[in-house]
Amino acid sequence: MSSRHTRWRRHLGIVALLTVYLALASTYNFVTPLFEAPDEIWHYLYVRHLASGKGLPIQVETGSSLLDQQEAAQPPLYYALAALVTTSAPRGELSSIAVENPSGSVGDPTTDGNKNHFVHGLSQAFPWRGEVWTVHLARATSTALGALTVALTYLTGLELGLPLGVALAGAAAVALNPQFLFMSAAVDNDVAVAAAGALLLWCVVRQLRRPLSHRRSAMHGVVAGLALLAKPLALGGVGLVCLALGIAAWRARESIRSFVVHSVIATGVATAISGWWLIHNLLAYRTALPLDLFLARTDTLSHVSRLSEIVAGLAGLDESFWELFGWFNILAPPAHYVLYNALMALGGVGLASWGLRLWNPTGQLAPARRYCDWLGFAVVAAWSVLALAGLFLWLLIVTAFQGRLAFSGIAAYAIVLAVGWAGLAPRRFATAVSLALASVLAVPAVSAPWLVIQPAYARPRVLPPGAVAPRRPVNELIGPDVLLLGVDLDPALSSLHPGDVVDVTLYLEGTHPMNRDYTLFIQLLDWRSTPLVKVDSYPGRGAFPTSFWEPGTVIVDRYRLDVPNNVAVPSVGDLIVGMYWRPTMERLPVLDLDERPLGNAISLGPVVFRGDSVPTSDVHGVVFGDTMVLVGHSIERTSLAPGEMLQGDLEYATLAPVDRDYTIFVHLMGTSGLVAQDDGPPRGGAFPTRFWMPGERVTTPFAIAIPSSLRQGVYRLVTGWYDEKTGARLRTPEGDSVVLGDVQILDSRSQP
Repeated sequence: MSSRHTRWRRHLGIVALLTVYLALASTYNFVTPLFEAPDEIWHYLYVRHLASGKGLPIQVETGSSLLDQQEAAQPPLYYALAALVTTSAPRGELSSIAVENPSGSVGDPTTDGNKNHFVHGLSQAFPWRGEVWTVHLARATSTALGALTVALTYLTGLELGLPLGVALAGAAAVALNPQFLFMSAAVDNDVAVAAAGALLLWCVVRQLRRPLSHRRSAMHGVVAGLALLAKPLALGGVGLVCLALGIAAWRARESIRSFVVHSVIATGVATAISGWWLIHNLLAYRTALPLDLFLARTDTLSHVSRLSEIVAGLAGLDESFWELFGWFNILAPPAHYVLYNALMALGGVGLASWGLRLWNPTGQLAPARRYCDWLGFAVVAAWSVLALAGLFLWLLIVTAFQGRLAFSGIAAYAIVLAVGWAGLAPRRFATAVSLALASVLAVPAVSAPWLVIQPAYARPRVLPPGAVAPRRPVNELIGPDVLLLGVDLDPALSSLHPGDVVDVTLYLEGTHPMNRDYTLFIQLLDWRSTPLVKVDSYPGRGAFPTSFWEPGTVIVDRYRLDVPNNVAVPSVGDLIVGMYWRPTMERLPVLDLDERPLGNAISLGPVVFRGDSVPTSDVHGVVFGDTMVLVGHSIERTSLAPGEMLQGDLEYATLAPVDRDYTIFVHLMGTSGLVAQDDGPPRGGAFPTRFWMPGERVTTPFAIAIPSSLRQGVYRLVTGWYDEKTGARLRTPEGDSVVLGDVQILDSRSQP
């Protein structure tokens, strides 16, 4: 067997890894709907503009139109490559496939549904056609650049002298990073800067063991210039080149003059490669980097992030480097982040162990110094620091903790991590340990498309009409075209507590084709009909607008409502559902099956919010009508002047369910009868008595205005209950009321 063939067999591992990477990136491309990666629509517009032969787009102030060119001021390298790939691809009416979801939850992973920033019709389904195919083809450009990043990470590890398996583990830490795979399957320039950074790192590491040459220095400048044309965050690449040239000059015992000459060559070529774009910006925007326009600010430094903001965002930075999908609104299971943090912690422990062995050659693992080119490893570490420094400079002016913005150094991070994993074990086991830990990343990488991404954009179940049996039938029309067959509610609305979660399942049927996309609303109201929780969404939690519905099929639409912790208890509210036409905000009328009007919302309530209760055996006090028990009371002041307010609280409990609504009265009685009163439903109407449960304690306030003409003296304060319809009072063992105490009315002339 030839030596060339033998060398190729040594590298079958990276070939296999690249194959896995391409399969995974293609999977992410397949399951991620169009434009559901951050800013993908605007990145694609840049590509489309170039592919149409219109030259570089010009950044304008962001307006209300979705198709505004927000990313037009970005460096052109990635977009030129993607435009070259898609030049001959089909075009169409982009506005027909880039339809915004008005309720899309950008940047909020806590929302239930509406993860889709856009709505996605069947025209976007596989097999792809027209401009849908073109977008997926542009995504393939990112995938190819991602494969280049993986390969260059491996080659850089070999240049460092790392064992083959450790170099492969570093490449796997890139290829199996779910966030890198997600961005590799999107139209976005972050993977381009990752590839440029990996190419730059490979070039400078190669330089460390080679003599200086003008040709190589010029090539370093070319690569650094390309990195700048990928993204300005790669600005530290020029410094990395100069660092590598300095180390190479020191190793070859070159003069300082020689180092300066080669640095000038590299810097000059980098400037020549990227300088034309900076000149273009000066001519177009009167600034080399139009950040003010890009950020829609009058002054770039009008907002500088505080240290507390940066520290608070570090957790989000960690999450979004590994696994945060969609428009920053789809989190992975918590166990995934535990895994990533554990792998990084193990890498840190291994690096510390490796460093101790490096500086202590008399230890058990003396060959640590020969484990790799330690100066080369220092350069790799320096690039990771420079990449992070660029990111943190960006975070000073933009509070956008997005791990993908650190991808310029992803090859360096992966190599450092792989070396750290290898440092956990003796040399003969180092490769196996590093590969084993890297392979663990395959679990979230493989599962994320199917268990995290696809469910976030899934449409609701659609069933034939006879296949559903709602627990609570409704059978009311919302407008003439939507029939609410019924609902499932879990738990029952008759007993909710602060912090509870209510699962609401609606069974909706389209009775006719619809060419409008109506917005569904669900509102959990308090006793004053003020919304406590509001859901406004296209059906299917944003994924299934009404214009997509087939008449005669039933949509099973599920929502989750969080009962606020500060809801007033006990009280009675309502749960309502309906639809409206967003351009006018006009609600659709609710009709019965004979199309008689019933209002503009369907009530699914009442909803009873309850507090704590006690066993009825612990309820003691004055009993009214064998059901309600006065267990306590308080009076704010018992000495008042005419014109003041007599206020206090009554605490009641129940021994048995109450079958009707009673009115509570608090009367101020004189020798000649009633002088002032406060009659009304308990808690001001918030909690009618027919909703009271045995053992439930209800505190209701009272407030009586003392008449200004009332004479001084001592009056009695009494309370009781009556049926407002009949006027009949509830009886107690001693009558139809109970005395709360005496109230002294002072002479108004003695008051200030």
